[in-house]
Amino acid sequence: MSSLTSTLSKATEMLWKVAEIGFVANLVIILVYILLGETSGNFVISVVANIILLVDALTYQGVVTIVLAAFLYRYFTQKL
Repeated sequence: MSSLTSTLSKATEMLWKVAEIGFVANLVIILVYILLGETSGNFVISVVANIILLVDALTYQGVVTIVLAAFLYRYFTQKL
């Protein structure tokens, strides 16, 4: 059981690292778009367009749900 827990812990840690890298990559792409504007290239423009579509698709209830889920996750992980 201990090796299973250890393996799952390592897998979870690796998935978090991948998510962090993806988040930072998106932030860098947004920064490039802010600095270069329309001349930043097709890839950067398409990523920014997709982010804008995602933000536009979120309703007030969706934002509240995401914030509440993040708060509860942080609350319960600090309790353990």
